[in-house]
Amino acid sequence: MQPNPSSELSTSSPSAFPAAEFGRASRHRPMVTLDRQTFLDLRNVLRATTKDCLRETFGVSETTWTKLRDGRPVKQITLDRLLARYRAIMDADEVVRRVRAA
Repeated sequence: MQPNPSSELSTSSPSAFPAAEFGRASRHRPMVTLDRQTFLDLRNVLRATTKDCLRETFGVSETTWTKLRDGRPVKQITLDRLLARYRAIMDADEVVRRVRAA
């Protein structure tokens, strides 16, 4: 079967496809920065600032960590993931403190 030349979608033109197929939609995700005190609080939780520790603790790369340290913007979804992990660590620490105090 031969392609229909009058078809609505043309493979020769990327604009004929939805933006998400080519990753263009992801470029418009909100970017956010982190205030200095929050960054320092995050840093205090880390055992080390190695790529393995950053990945295991917060689920971020060294590049993302450097951006946060320097006050540069990162994707909102990345910061949300990092802060969720931070809250989980802090909640776990609170549980340990309560158990020790009992």
